[in-house]
Amino acid sequence: MSAARTSAALRRPIVLVLVAALLSPLLVSPASAGQQDRAELSQVQRKLDRIRKVLENAKADAADLAAALEQADRDVAAAQVALAEAQRRFRAAQVKRKQAALEAARAKLEVEAQQAVIDRRAYATYVNSGASAMLTLVVDAESVADLLDRSKLLDNVAKAANTELQSLVDAKVAADAARRRAAAAEEQAAAEEARMRERAAELEAIRAARAAAQEALEGKIGSLQARQGSLRARSGRLIRKIKAEEAARRRAIERARRARAARLARERAAASRPTVISSDSDGGHLGGPNTASYNYLTPNGKRIYGLVVRTFDVHSIGGWRPYGSVPGSDHPRGRAIDVMTWSNRSLGWRIATWASGNAWALNVKYVIFNGRIWTRGRGWHGYRHPSDPCNCNPTLRHDDHVHISVL
Repeated sequence: MSAARTSAALRRPIVLVLVAALLSPLLVSPASAGQQDRAELSQVQRKLDRIRKVLENAKADAADLAAALEQADRDVAAAQVALAEAQRRFRAAQVKRKQAALEAARAKLEVEAQQAVIDRRAYATYVNSGASAMLTLVVDAESVADLLDRSKLLDNVAKAANTELQSLVDAKVAADAARRRAAAAEEQAAAEEARMRERAAELEAIRAARAAAQEALEGKIGSLQARQGSLRARSGRLIRKIKAEEAARRRAIERARRARAARLARERAAASRPTVISSDSDGGHLGGPNTASYNYLTPNGKRIYGLVVRTFDVHSIGGWRPYGSVPGSDHPRGRAIDVMTWSNRSLGWRIATWASGNAWALNVKYVIFNGRIWTRGRGWHGYRHPSDPCNCNPTLRHDDHVHISVL
C-alpha cells in the first residue's frame, strides 16, 4: 500500500469521528430532534457513543502503527547506508589484501634471487679456494708490491661477499614484513566481510519488521473501513460541504495563479521591448552620451553605437537596461544595442550584414534581425525567441530592430 493511500485511509476514520462528534449534540437536544421519539433518540445516542469510542481507539492504534511504519522506513534507509558502507570497506580491504599478497610474492622472489647469488659465490669459493690460498698468494707474488695488490683483491672479494650476505638478510626482512602485511590484510578483509554480512542481516531483519508493521496497519485500516458503514449516510452532508469548500479553495488558487501568470506575461512582454535611447527620461535627445543607456555601455558597445550613427544616420538606438528578455541577456551588462529600423527592412539588413561582416574588427558576438541570427560559429540561421512560440511577435522576431551584441 502506498503512503498516499495509507494516509487517505487514515483520514477516513478521523472524518467519521468528526461526524459523530458533530452529530452528537444534535441528537442530545430534543428541540433539534424534531418529531423523533425521546427513547429512540437516546438509543441512537448510545449507539453513536459506542461507535465513537471504538473509532477513537482504532484511530489511536492506527496512528501508532503508522508512526512505527515511518520509523521502520527510516531504519531501512539507515541500514541500507550502513550496508553500502560495509560493502565499500570490504572491497577496499580486498584491494589491500591483493596488493599485500603481490608485495609478499615479489619479496619472496627477491630473497630467492639473492640466495642464488650467495649459493653461487659459496660454491665458487669452495672450488677455487683452499687451505693454501694465502700461501699461493705469497708464493706466486713477484714482488712485495704485487703481494700487496693481491691482498687488496682478496679483501675486496671478501667485502663483496659480505655485501651480498647483507642484501640477503635485508631481502629476508622485507619478505617477512610483506608476509605480515599480507596476513594483516587477510584478517582485515575477513573482518570486513563479517561486518558486511552483519549489516546485510540487520537490513533483512528491519525489512521483516517493516513488513509486519505494514501488514498490521493494513489490517487495522481494513477493520476501520468495515465499521464506517453505519455513519456513511449521516456524513454525506459534511463531506459535500468539505468538498465544496475545497473546490472553492482550488478555484481561488487557480484564479490567483492565472492572475500571477498574466502579470508575469505582461512583465515579460514589457521586458522584451527594446529600449530606445532617444526616449530615455534622463535628458537624452535622440540618443547620445547624455543618456543612461549610452553611459552604461562598455567601450565596445559605445564604439559600435557611434559607428552605426555615423555610417547609417540612425539615431533611435537602444542600449543598456536593467533587465533582459531572456536569461543571460547582454543588455544589463551594457554589451548590446538595439538599432530601431521600424518597417525599413532594407536598412535593417544593411546594418545587420555590416555588423556581421565586420565582426572581427568590431568584436561582434552575434546579430539578430528579421527572424534570423548570425553567430561566429554558424553564420546566419533561423532564430525564435523563447517567449514567442508562434514566432509571430514582430518585436520578439526582431523585425523592427537590429540587435547587436559585442564581446
